[in-house]
Amino acid sequence: MSDSPSDDIPCDESSDAAVEGMGMFQWVKIFTSKLGLDALRGRLRNTKILCAEACAGACTGTYILKELSEHLGFNTSTSSVSEPDPVKRAWISNNFGSRIDHHFKYVSEQRMGGFCLQHNQDCTCPDEEDLLLAGPPCQPYSRLSSLKRRVDWNPFDDPKGEAFLDTTRYIRHKRPTVAILEEVADVMTPWPSTCQGTFFHKYKCPLDFMLSGEMEASGEKVGLNHIPNYWLTTMILETSHYQVPQTRKRLYMVLARKDVCSEEVVVNLPEIAGKVLSEAMREASRRPTIQEIMAHNRQVLQILERRPTFPAVSQDGKVSKSTKLLVKSFKKNLGVAPYGPVECYSNSEPARSQLNNRERDCVDVHYASLQASGIDPEKAQCNVDVARSIGRRHIGKWGRTSALTRFVKIWDFEPQSFLSGEDLLILQGFQIEKLRLDGMKYSDLAALSGDSWTVPVAGALITTVLAFLLPYKLGKKAPILLSDFLTHNDFPITESEWSFIPSPGEVSTCSDSEPEPHVEPVPLPKVKPFSRTLTSWHTRALSPRFSDHSSDDGIGFGGVSRGFLGGRDASAPSYAKD
Repeated sequence: MSDSPSDDIPCDESSDAAVEGMGMFQWVKIFTSKLGLDALRGRLRNTKILCAEACAGACTGTYILKELSEHLGFNTSTSSVSEPDPVKRAWISNNFGSRIDHHFKYVSEQRMGGFCLQHNQDCTCPDEEDLLLAGPPCQPYSRLSSLKRRVDWNPFDDPKGEAFLDTTRYIRHKRPTVAILEEVADVMTPWPSTCQGTFFHKYKCPLDFMLSGEMEASGEKVGLNHIPNYWLTTMILETSHYQVPQTRKRLYMVLARKDVCSEEVVVNLPEIAGKVLSEAMREASRRPTIQEIMAHNRQVLQILERRPTFPAVSQDGKVSKSTKLLVKSFKKNLGVAPYGPVECYSNSEPARSQLNNRERDCVDVHYASLQASGIDPEKAQCNVDVARSIGRRHIGKWGRTSALTRFVKIWDFEPQSFLSGEDLLILQGFQIEKLRLDGMKYSDLAALSGDSWTVPVAGALITTVLAFLLPYKLGKKAPILLSDFLTHNDFPITESEWSFIPSPGEVSTCSDSEPEPHVEPVPLPKVKPFSRTLTSWHTRALSPRFSDHSSDDGIGFGGVSRGFLGGRDASAPSYAKD
C-alpha cells in the first residue's frame, strides 16, 4: 500500500496555485526555515524518528511527521497506535497502514501488549519511542457535556476519562524521549457547583488532577508532575493564529526527558511554538476564507473524480417545551416570521430543503440576529453550526468558523449550503489530495475532523521539538539553545552552525545499529518551570467568558483568556490586547 495516494493522480497548475495561495498548507517550509532546520536537509538520512500515537484519532502526528521527513530527509515510522473507534481505525489503515508497525484498540494494550489489529495476533511494542503523541477523548471534560449536571459526576470515572490515566502510565512505563498531550481548554474550567466531596475540594478542576492527581483507592500517583526525570511545560494554542480559518483553543502538555535538553529549553517551548512560529506564519502567508476553501475543495475533487459528501437531511427529534419557548422568544425579539416581518433567505427553496425544522429555526434566528447587529451575513461571509443548541452563538464571521466538533454541521450563509466533509478536513489543515477517502460518509469525516489535531498548530509544536530532538539523535547538542532565539533573535541557524552534522557520504555518529550516546545537558541558570506556576495561573484565567462560543467580534471567543506569556495566549499575536 502506497503512503501517498495522490502520487498517481494528475494535478494541473491551477490546483497547485490554489494550494500555494493557502498559507496553512505551507507550514512545513515556513517553520523549518524559521528554525533553521533547512540547513539539515540531506544530512539526516541515517536518522530515524520513531513515533507512537495514543488515542490517535485521525493519526495527525503520523501525517505531520511524514510531511516533515519528506522535506528534511530523515526517516520516520510509527511503532504503534491505539484507537477504539472502528471508523477511525479504518481511516488509519487506509492512509497510514504501511507506516504503522502495531495497531491496538486501547492504550492499555498498547502499553502492556495485547491483540494487534495489524498482525491479527497478540503483540508487544519495544520501549524505544522518540515521540509519543496522545489525544485522550475530550468528551468527559467538554463544556458541551451534559454529564456535568450530575451530582456524582467525575470525568476520571468515565471510560473515556480512563484513557488519560492509561496515557500517564504509558509514559511512566515506556519513557519516550518526548511526549505531547492535547486536551480541550475546558479542562481548566472549575467543577460545577453540583459536584461535592473530598475529590472536588482537593482538585479544583480536571487539569489539577491531570498534573498532580493521585488515585484514592490505590494511592497510585497518576499526575504528570509525578513522572520522574521529565521536564513539563504547558501552553494554549489558538488555531486561527496559524492562518487556519477556524477558532479553536487547545491545551498542549509537553514532557521531555531531562537527559535530552535543559529545563530552560522546555520552558521556552510555548514562546517558540506559540509566538515565534505563529507570527512567522502570518508574515509569510495569508489566511484563506471558507469560500476559498470550498472552491479549492471542489477543484481538487473534480481532479480526483469524486463527489463531495454532504450531510443528509435529518429528521426532527423531540424538542422540549422550554426549547420551543426559547425559540419563540428569539423569533419575537428579532422579528423573524411567523412572529414578525423579517424574511430570511433560508425561507426560500432550494436552500430550505437542506434543513429540518430545528435547523431552519437556528438559521433564521442567527441570520436575523446578525442583521439586527448591522452585519450582512452574506457579505460578511458568516456561517453557523446548526448541530449545536440554538441558544449558543456558534457563529463564524469574516470567512472563519467556530471550533469543529465531531457532530458539526456548518451552514454557510453564502453560498447557502452546508460545508462538505472534505471541507471540514481542510479546515483542520489536511490536504485531501494526499488522503484516501473511499467509503467515508459525511458523519465519518465530521467525526475525524472534530477529534483530530489541527495540522499547522500541532506541526508548529512538533517542529519545535525536532529542533532539539534531531541533534540529540545525532549525539550532539543543538548549536544554539531555543531560549537564545528569544534573547538574541538568532533566526535562522546558519549552515556553519550546523557543521557538525555529517554531509552525504560521510559516516554518521549514530546509526540504527549503534546505541545512542548519552549526552549531558548544558548547565544553565535555574529558572522557575511552568509546571510549578500553572495552578496559580489557570485559577486566574478561569472566567465565564472562556468558552468555545463565538463572540460578536467574530474571533470565536467571548474574551481573550490570559495566557502563560505576557498575559496572552501562547499563540496570540504581539498586537493582541489583554
